[in-house]
Amino acid sequence: MAKLILKIEVVPHAEQRYPTSGDWTIAPDGAINVLVSDTGNLASALLTGIHEAVEAVLCRAHGVLEMDVCSFDIAHALKHALDDLEPGADPKAPYFKEHAVADVVERLVAVAMGVPWCEHSCREDALFVANGGGPVPNSNSVDFSFDAPVAVDEVLQRR
Repeated sequence: MAKLILKIEVVPHAEQRYPTSGDWTIAPDGAINVLVSDTGNLASALLTGIHEAVEAVLCRAHGVLEMDVCSFDIAHALKHALDDLEPGADPKAPYFKEHAVADVVERLVAVAMGVPWCEHSCREDALFVANGGGPVPNSNSVDFSFDAPVAVDEVLQRR
């Protein structure tokens, strides 16, 4: 039986490969390694880690290569330095749908943990303000409401 290794590690924000609060890589042995920027809050780190893990698993399942995701993210960061569009929320992203599902999962877990979304996203936003005053990725770039159950198919069809 194959084994799955998933590692989520909290790191200083400056150790990320590019301006992001969460990043993932897949090791040669198939292990998924997630790096989450330290916001000083374990719940926020866990939520970001869950998002990145879900995104990585879905990208692998759908044949979206890590190098394509990383290349897109870095190019997006350079091209969109003055706006707040999160790379995965860009419909041109090779992992747009995978990111959208990961966002839904992250938000559902936040609700289940009792973490107000605005508090979690403000912690992430503070990383960017504190590290050079650069643009803050828009953590509300896809509008989800959890007052009622959300169908994933409905979310994926929003573009």
